[in-house]
Amino acid sequence: MANEEHVALLMQGVAVWNKWREENPEIRPDLSEMKYHEAPLHGANLSAVNLTAANLFGANLSKANLFGATLREACLLKTDLTLANITGRADLRKADLSMANLTRVDLREADLSFVDLFFASLHMADLSMANLSGAVLYETIFGATNLLIANFTWMRPEIECRSESCIRPAPRPHWAITRIAPTEEDACN
Repeated sequence: MANEEHVALLMQGVAVWNKWREENPEIRPDLSEMKYHEAPLHGANLSAVNLTAANLFGANLSKANLFGATLREACLLKTDLTLANITGRADLRKADLSMANLTRVDLREADLSFVDLFFASLHMADLSMANLSGAVLYETIFGATNLLIANFTWMRPEIECRSESCIRPAPRPHWAITRIAPTEEDACN
């Protein structure tokens, strides 16, 4: 569970939060399981923060510093992470990044195993040495993405291989159609 003091500080805004982080570099904030839909966190210092199972549906995390953050099982559906720094072996295992904007995001060495990237945009992102094993990559946009030494071992059942040179997504199950325009009420449930 999230530390209530840390949540209260974050709710006061990015300027207050970043000042507190600067004054307390030894504290590793705990925002796990926090629910903060459409959070205005542009440029927030969330480095080394525990955001395990946090629900940040539709949040603006563009240019946020998430270096070394734990985002395991977090709901980042429709989140804007443009130009965010998520290096430092960030843990995003089983996170839902469906329809998220990860344009120019730095995910070097991040653990993205079993992450859901359905309709996510990774345009010009850096995923070098990232672990994408078991990730859902259906309709994911990889334009000019750096995938150097990225780990794609074990593909999910949603992906089927038609030839050695072509990996093509299998048809999405009929229930996935409801994921095209999720609302806050059904986000990550």
